[in-house]
Amino acid sequence: MARGFGQVTHGAALADQAGLSGTELGIGLAIMRLASLGGLPVTALADRFGRRMMLLVTVGAGLAITVAAAASPGSRNPTGSPWPQPDPSIRSPCSAPSPGRSGAAWR
Repeated sequence: MARGFGQVTHGAALADQAGLSGTELGIGLAIMRLASLGGLPVTALADRFGRRMMLLVTVGAGLAITVAAAASPGSRNPTGSPWPQPDPSIRSPCSAPSPGRSGAAWR
């Protein structure tokens, strides 16, 4: 899926366009619906403790969960680094001299 990200594909269904099966797409949408339902108790707490406090708490909790997910062992790439590695087979357009020029002026 990551290799095709950002590429336009044509299909009859949303699942085809996203490159996902219907089950995977359904599970993702169900998680989004459950997350929106999880916001209902937060609104009740905001009435009690104030919007600013609940905003700080929810942003802090989201940050902590993101850091924990990034530090989890399953998030490592095959090189062992937690950061994405560039694909060596893809050359940057700036790394090659322009056609018709030797590129000597740029070295």
